[in-house]
Amino acid sequence: MRNERANVKALEVGDIRGLCPESVMLVMICVADAFSTLFLVGRGLATEANPLMAWCLERGALTFLAAKAASFAPFVAMCEIYRRRNPVTGRLFIRVGFWAYLLAYLLLVLVVNLRPL
Repeated sequence: MRNERANVKALEVGDIRGLCPESVMLVMICVADAFSTLFLVGRGLATEANPLMAWCLERGALTFLAAKAASFAPFVAMCEIYRRRNPVTGRLFIRVGFWAYLLAYLLLVLVVNLRPL
């Protein structure tokens, strides 16, 4: 019942137009990840941990960027479509996706790219 009232309130406020802030943040962190990877790998300061993305990176920056976009854009699009039906749960899915991506990114950077001093 509480969730239903929150959904109704979100619809009344017009919270369903455009991308929600959580989606924008998720897209921004994915784009930052892509460009920081290109920068750092291009200078030999890091390696790509994901074998599929490493393969794409070997084929060039455009292939890598297209694959990176294809890895997160469908999730954001599906969450945004769902958010229009159920704003509270839709935003929750996006928040979970954001924090999961950020945590995985930070852990992989630490484990794969930090060299012992």
